Amino acid sequence: MRTPRPLPENLTTSEGFSTAQAVDNGVTRKRMRARDLTASHHGIRVSARDLSPYDLDESFARAGLLDGQVLACASGARWWGLPLPRALEDEMVTHVAVAQPAHPPTGKRIRGYRLDARRFETFEHRGVLTLSPATLLAQLAARLDLTRTVVFADALRTSFDCSPSRSPLVRLHPLEELHAVAQRWKGRPGAANLRAALELSREGSESPKATELRLLIMGAGFPEPVIQYKLNVPGYGNARIDLAYIGEKIAIEYEGEGHFFDAAAARRDLERTEALQRAGWRVIRVTDADLRRPRNLFESIRRALAERGALQ
Repeated sequence: MRTPRPLPENLTTSEGFSTAQAVDNGVTRKRMRARDLTASHHGIRVSARDLSPYDLDESFARAGLLDGQVLACASGARWWGLPLPRALEDEMVTHVAVAQPAHPPTGKRIRGYRLDARRFETFEHRGVLTLSPATLLAQLAARLDLTRTVVFADALRTSFDCSPSRSPLVRLHPLEELHAVAQRWKGRPGAANLRAALELSREGSESPKATELRLLIMGAGFPEPVIQYKLNVPGYGNARIDLAYIGEKIAIEYEGEGHFFDAAAARRDLERTEALQRAGWRVIRVTDADLRRPRNLFESIRRALAERGALQ
């Protein structure tokens, strides 16, 4: 089988290029149908591979966005690396917004939105314009449940220092700014969910699972624990507790999957737990299974609070 002719160097196949750009560079229509290329969107080609939602977003962002068009909704969140539920992470659709009175693009894998100028706040990230992260939160509130909306809001309010898994390039949004966006979103789908989420949002949550755990505990009627409580533990040094009842000296720690597969991390966790226990702390460790079936977790918290005199 004949090897396809090399393409001009300025056509980036990994990120995508437009067929119009290719024609301008002397590439024939027949060459663009060769086996080493595939269509991510109408009029856009990328190297042949199993395409991901991110591939769709990137190729359209690099080769399809026109002036006044920006990535929106799940595509904007994916571009920023912000937390989404699996269904939206895997959605094979590129979301694009424009400001009124412009018309958004259409296509088989395109979903367009038209926003009024007050709500069309944009921000550039890695050379691509998207709706600002705070506006993405407002837009996605119509598609997320309350917990996932709080998770998104917490991510926007947490610094990279508190959450090393979060990109340091993501713009931080103070709560006042999020409330201002929520006010501008009043009357739109998801506005009520957004307002409720901001009431529950807290700065400093280290991960989506930590936020989920905090909301689960509060939803069961327990007092709200303190997020990322810092202390100096005798014989160990500085430590940080995911969720803490400080007066009762109860630490609630979420165990991510990495703790089970990284021997060094597991050892450090064990040493910290032992040091906390020697200092009089009751440590409750939580796994993802506990989040799915929290009955035993709730009983552990109830018993710990009762033993420390916080429950009658």
